[in-house]
Amino acid sequence: MNKKILSNEEVKTLFDEVIEHPLFVLELTEYEKSKLLEIAFDEKDRILKNALIYLSNPSDVSILLESEEIRVGLNPSETLKKIPEELRLRYFLTEVSETAIRLKVLFANLGYDLSFDFLKLRPIEEPQPDIKEIIFDSSVIETLFEFFKNYISVDQHSDLNLLLKGKPISGRINFQHKQNQLADIFYRLHQNKFIQTTIENTKTWLVKYFNWLDDSNNSKPCNKHSLTDSFTPSKTNKRPNENESIANKIDLLKT
Repeated sequence: MNKKILSNEEVKTLFDEVIEHPLFVLELTEYEKSKLLEIAFDEKDRILKNALIYLSNPSDVSILLESEEIRVGLNPSETLKKIPEELRLRYFLTEVSETAIRLKVLFANLGYDLSFDFLKLRPIEEPQPDIKEIIFDSSVIETLFEFFKNYISVDQHSDLNLLLKGKPISGRINFQHKQNQLADIFYRLHQNKFIQTTIENTKTWLVKYFNWLDDSNNSKPCNKHSLTDSFTPSKTNKRPNENESIANKIDLLKT
């Protein structure tokens, strides 16, 4: 069977879709991924060019707004004044440009590490054998990514993507809600058999990688003893009330 040859317009449409929904790349053929890489390289060069133009006159934010989507709530011109000149390009590419941040996630899903420090692409060195710390059913990974990204900052989306694929990260995810809400989601995932590793493993994984917010909006690491209570079916009082549970926002987990 002959494979469909994608037009430039079709590749651009595919790129836009994958930038918006990063894990969609996992469903693509090798041919589609190769075409996606071509346009991704062009986009990398475009972002770099626009960054250098803007940084030559950072007081003129109109140059930036005409060419780049920037993170909500940022005032890059003011912030850049406080950053050493030699670090400004890296700051722009990793903290200001929404497109650059999403592009880094895309390259990671295609098997590359986009290093803005050195402005080059390196193949990601996968550990051998590839032992996953947690295993989700593939049918829920995209849904979980789309859900959780509403409760974590944009700069942690790349780490979230890695965690959902069972890979380790060097830092921690700051979940912007209560621990019992987080526990309830994973309790329901286990109840619906969407996690293939053990409950004990999931609790250890949450303690290792997740923080949550207390009533004073202070970030705290997950506690295994409290998680154990939340994962115990009979201890319903340790999980949110049905009408308060954010897990109900996930169609697959509605009770």
